[in-house]
Amino acid sequence: MKIIKSSFKTNNPNKACIFMILVQIVFLIYVPSKALADVMRYPTIRVAILDNLLNEKLSSDNYIDYYLSGIKAAKEFSRKERINIQYQTFFYDRTPLALLKLLPKVKVWHPDLIIGPRDSDNFLLLKNYFRDVLILSPYATSIDVEKMPNNFYSLTPSDVSSSRAILNIIENFFPKNDIFSITELDCKSCVDVSKIVLKMYEKNHPNVKIISTNFIGDEAEIININKLMHGYKKGEIILLPNKSVSSGILMMRITDYLKQDNTIFIGGDGWGSWKSGAPGRFKTSNNYVGFRVTPWSLDIKNKNFTQFKDFYVNRYHTLPPDHITYIIFTTILSVVAALKEYGFSSSKNMKIQILQNYKKALIKNSNWFRPKSYAVYKVDMQGEAFIGIIPAQS
Repeated sequence: MKIIKSSFKTNNPNKACIFMILVQIVFLIYVPSKALADVMRYPTIRVAILDNLLNEKLSSDNYIDYYLSGIKAAKEFSRKERINIQYQTFFYDRTPLALLKLLPKVKVWHPDLIIGPRDSDNFLLLKNYFRDVLILSPYATSIDVEKMPNNFYSLTPSDVSSSRAILNIIENFFPKNDIFSITELDCKSCVDVSKIVLKMYEKNHPNVKIISTNFIGDEAEIININKLMHGYKKGEIILLPNKSVSSGILMMRITDYLKQDNTIFIGGDGWGSWKSGAPGRFKTSNNYVGFRVTPWSLDIKNKNFTQFKDFYVNRYHTLPPDHITYIIFTTILSVVAALKEYGFSSSKNMKIQILQNYKKALIKNSNWFRPKSYAVYKVDMQGEAFIGIIPAQS
């Protein structure tokens, strides 16, 4: 028998070149296929993103991009944890019943997890439409959120907590000052915060003067400021527990109307960021001083934020663009963490496992992945500056 020895060595440069090309082709085909196969073995979470981000006056022109960047970062991070994220956006506008008209499409998609809406009003509407799927709001703060079925949860502390943070600012910087409160009437959380803050403040200072007035959000640009400010006296704190755009518009219009320097405004997280937010688009000829508190801030350093920041910088080689990116990332991460902590299986129904594990997480910690403190910002003609942190109190 003649034995033929095989060898890859050759003195023929053409054969060597062909061999190297074949090796590269095999590598290019096999390695991605193997990586893809590994990923395909991971369980997949179908995430429906349900929020009113169409034709909406948002706090930033790039808000939707910042929002989606949080989802994409969470998707990348989850892959490292051997979990796939598949998401579908279901965005709606502010027209009547826009949210409810979209729900059949959400149900047909059969999500394992629903994220949204951010605002309490729309989040509360969902309680009668979904029973067997976890629904997380990144931002709903109404006190009624706690009364919803146990498949609903908000990552942001309630209005009671934010009201205490606002009261803390008033008591520390302007103790015993009279208050002029202006509330966005078609925003439930705005109304709740106003009531809670004023009730607590009046209890602490029964002799202070408190005046309350209100407006409809869409009318902020056209409302009669003379009528809105009726009864206001110089030196009173103006409480604006409202949304970012309406608050920004009113701050500028009120400052121009009063024609006095250092008008004092105090508000909550609804103001958004003054660096990239709506107030920067409005100008005024007088000085003003505003204070806002927020539990979601890139200036609050904690374990969750550090993990997010380190991953984001390593993956995208830039700092996170906005706090909404962090909020959405954390919302998805809270689900991944619950699955990792209490175990999951690729062979079992992912929707059921997510709901069961998240309930276990909330039993262990009723404030699962919620921020434990509020950042305090001072706002003036020069912009916004971080000035400190207040512990969150329920």
